[in-house]
Amino acid sequence: MVPASSGRSDACTSWGCGSGTWTWGKSSLPAVSMSVNDTDCNGLGVGIQLNVTYTTGAR
Repeated sequence: MVPASSGRSDACTSWGCGSGTWTWGKSSLPAVSMSVNDTDCNGLGVGIQLNVTYTTGAR
């Protein structure tokens, strides 16, 4: 069994703040939690995404 690893990221701009926490295994993300807050309060929708750009599969 491969032990799980975890991470956290936070980001803010003038129109929103967001954060995410995750746990990943060898080839999947079994636990992801993300939230975003519209700090511009302009009635437009906001979104958040997780982008994995590279993985070797190694620990």
